[in-house]
Amino acid sequence: MLRLIIPLIALAPALAGCGSSAPTTPASAATATAKLSIQGMTCASCAVSIRTATRKLEGVSSIEVDAEQGSAQVSYDPSRVDAATIAATITDLGYRAAVVSEGGA
Repeated sequence: MLRLIIPLIALAPALAGCGSSAPTTPASAATATAKLSIQGMTCASCAVSIRTATRKLEGVSSIEVDAEQGSAQVSYDPSRVDAATIAATITDLGYRAAVVSEGGA
């Protein structure tokens, strides 16, 4: 058994990079932001549901939901998702969401 371990230890530096690979899609440097109006939120659980659903969208990097104000601020990669799709995802949850403004970060 010891004879097997010593050769494997000697190979460790050569194998250090095995199995790792660079991401297949380059990260986009472009980030856009959008402010959304969201009607129908009644509590913090509503905000959590919205955050959970929108974070599953490919391209959404962050979202801050304010249940008291009925609004959200979202950052996203416009080459992967648009503000209208994000609003539609929220509407599909049973809230009324609309894009108020959008632009670069």
